[in-house]
Amino acid sequence: MKIQYLILFSLLLLAGCGSSNGPTSDLFGEGGNFTSTTADVQSHFLYVLNESDGSVSAYILPEAEEEDGHSHGHTHGRILGQEEQEEHEETVESRELEGSPFELSPNPTVGIAVAQSEYLLVLDSTGLVQTFRIGAVTGLLSYQTELAGFVSNPRKLVVSPDGDSIAILGDELSIHQVNANGVLSAPAFLTNTQDWVDVELNGDLAVASTAAGAVGFQWSPGVQPDPLFEQLLPGNTRGDLAYAESGVFVVNRADNSISHISQAPNGEIALDETFDVSSSLTEPSQIVSIFGGEDLGVASSDSFVLFHFHAEEAELEDEGTVALERPANSLFAIPESEYVLVGHPSGPGSTVIAIEEEGPEELHQVGPGGDAPSGFGFAELTGSVTAVSEL
Repeated sequence: MKIQYLILFSLLLLAGCGSSNGPTSDLFGEGGNFTSTTADVQSHFLYVLNESDGSVSAYILPEAEEEDGHSHGHTHGRILGQEEQEEHEETVESRELEGSPFELSPNPTVGIAVAQSEYLLVLDSTGLVQTFRIGAVTGLLSYQTELAGFVSNPRKLVVSPDGDSIAILGDELSIHQVNANGVLSAPAFLTNTQDWVDVELNGDLAVASTAAGAVGFQWSPGVQPDPLFEQLLPGNTRGDLAYAESGVFVVNRADNSISHISQAPNGEIALDETFDVSSSLTEPSQIVSIFGGEDLGVASSDSFVLFHFHAEEAELEDEGTVALERPANSLFAIPESEYVLVGHPSGPGSTVIAIEEEGPEELHQVGPGGDAPSGFGFAELTGSVTAVSEL
């Protein structure tokens, strides 16, 4: 019993113990030999797709105290535990789960996503999507369900910011609502999307970056989206796109620019302005919304740049650059934190960038992930743990 108590107590310390569900109770009545305490535990888990072998690494992220954010005035809790080693030098603490990395698919894995902060979805090269339930306290995965592929040559799995819907992009596009028990709805389906580069979801709205520019539309489960609203953009090569609080931002690679697009409730899109970023980086490819869309992280093959968008002045301000030692193939902003993870097509671990008051700063350590980390998912869950001790 003492061993069981120590194990459970360690979990409480690691995950962060919430309020107790009541006073310590006597298991065997008055005068018994054992007591138990039940507490709510809030846990944060990070999942990383390792492109080299298709495995998924899993980590628990201890939550540190809440503190001020950067110069724009927001505050956020530091989800990743952070230690100050020397001035301007920090490390991120994360603990890999037992048994990680996990082999979840017999076929090459294309992408992962966390839906509803409870399910890990895994897309393989055949278009099959498997759903795994995430253990609220342990972070370990249990198989839930699967959906045969609708999309040929899949290359991206995307989840909406609220976690309630996903999109699978390949030669076709398939969008699904995530229902109870992780079951996917009938698809909103589009054909001939071979030249689409990226797609993002925002409730019942969607935008895709394409060779010609961008496409916006409204969608619902089981219905083919119609109409599609097209917008031409500068240049003929596109990168990723991101929804932000002030609209949609699309990366124009060869043009070295970022276009700001507005979207109406019916899905229609319109170009507001295009910003030349050639003085900050060359051939940008990835973009991520940070702090709810107030800031943007943009990466090229050798640089990460933090931009702040001033909506009233319609200006995109460069707030600092981090040189990357390896090319970037994905960006992931950890929710409710000031950390951005940079994925890479080769090499061990991700790059961790902290968004500080002075600008972005690389943490000099190997970040989460195995060889060639290329996809990320984050889950925040609350579960109950009962600790039993011998009197």
